[in-house]
Amino acid sequence: MGTGWAIAIQLLCVPFYIRLMGVEAYGLVGFYLVLLATLQVLDFGLTPTLNRELARLSALSDQSRIMRDFARTLEVFYWSVGALLGVTVAVLAPVLATRWVNPGSLGQDEVRNTIAVMGVLVGLQWPLSLYQGGLLGLQRQTHLNVLRASMATLSGVGAVIVLAINSPRVTTFFAWQAAVAVLHVASIAFVFWACMPKTNLPTRPNVSLVRRVTGFAAGMTGIAFFAMVLVQMDKAVLSKLVSLQSFGYYVLAGTAANGLQLFIMPIFTAAFPRLSGLCAAGAESEVRSLYHDCSQLMTVLVVPVAAVLALFSSEILTMWTGQVETAEQAAPLLSILVVGTAVNGLMHLPYAVQLAYGWTSIGLALTITQVVVFLPLLVWAATAHGAIGAAWVWALLNVAYLTIGLPWTHRRLLRGEAAEWIISDVAAPAIAAIAVVCAGRALAPQTMAPTVQLGYVSFLAATGMAAAVLLAPRVRNGFSRVLGHLTRTDAS
Repeated sequence: MGTGWAIAIQLLCVPFYIRLMGVEAYGLVGFYLVLLATLQVLDFGLTPTLNRELARLSALSDQSRIMRDFARTLEVFYWSVGALLGVTVAVLAPVLATRWVNPGSLGQDEVRNTIAVMGVLVGLQWPLSLYQGGLLGLQRQTHLNVLRASMATLSGVGAVIVLAINSPRVTTFFAWQAAVAVLHVASIAFVFWACMPKTNLPTRPNVSLVRRVTGFAAGMTGIAFFAMVLVQMDKAVLSKLVSLQSFGYYVLAGTAANGLQLFIMPIFTAAFPRLSGLCAAGAESEVRSLYHDCSQLMTVLVVPVAAVLALFSSEILTMWTGQVETAEQAAPLLSILVVGTAVNGLMHLPYAVQLAYGWTSIGLALTITQVVVFLPLLVWAATAHGAIGAAWVWALLNVAYLTIGLPWTHRRLLRGEAAEWIISDVAAPAIAAIAVVCAGRALAPQTMAPTVQLGYVSFLAATGMAAAVLLAPRVRNGFSRVLGHLTRTDAS
């Protein structure tokens, strides 16, 4: 719910940003996101490392001082790196404004000042990501998401109000974002340390505590780097090989397909620290149970929505963009891209198990192999078939990831569980959901009013989820337990 609220606020505010600042000014927001994504490699895998270590140590006794010292050590490092990066971006603002960004109506001074303010945001993002990973490791998702939803509302709605009342300039927009980021970091730091276990001993940095997790952190750094290459390489190749218009259709379709992350990431971020804690406690039977519970839930939520997006791609894009021609061009791309994204989402739980056991080498090896094998294929497909060829490569890449990664994982971890994952966790509920959506596609009227169409596809997605739940006993039993608990609570 916290993630959904934050995404919804962003989607609702974007049209106001564009209307108030203009499309060119909003392009600087995209520039900031690219800059931030590129610099995230300098995280060095320490955010997921803190997440995992706090989850592991929480499951053991008498680890309070180690947990606090470990967190303090990374805190000092993250604030130092954040300050260095922020100052670097601010100092390079004049160069970036003239050599990287090509403004039209915006003045060079305004672009330079805006990029300088971005430096503040970049500097604050590092400790912010650390505290977020720490709260996840402590399994305080509720605290994290209350803050996330509150700050997303203040950031988005507040920016619209400030732009409307004060000055509709992009510098004003980023100045507001920086002010909210300061409040966000201060709040989350306070909450994080309040949630940490208490000790009578002073909390100090201890570099020796970090040395013992350097292997895991190094593996996560490698995975993060090659994953960034993997996720961005299709866009980088297409931007050079196809027309800007075709590339725009591809980006639009990719944005719609990534809507599945609304279901994928909350399950992963909730499951990973819990799995890490259970692994540290040696509770393998509980690890197996949680693994299958979350895998079934992932299938129930992701597959029906992916099926609706794939089979009703043109209708959904028309409702979203309001442009029939644009929707018709992007719809075939969405139908393919969403398949790859859904398969990738299903593999998040096996990946979470790998990380929970500290086995980063498989993720690194798979990611490097994917880049080496599929980059030449992507170049060929994009050259020969354009954007549609790149979309097929993305889908094929993720199918290969599942085909190779799943059995490789279960040869070493949770042996004997692969068959249940394939049949009970994925195949049975997925087939039920897809069958329902396919029937709905066949029975759909040729013409519907936009409101009726929205209701129809929403009902079909919900019906597909219901069908999936019927063949997902773990999810069904989980719902029964939750409903029983709520009923008892209401009665009392």
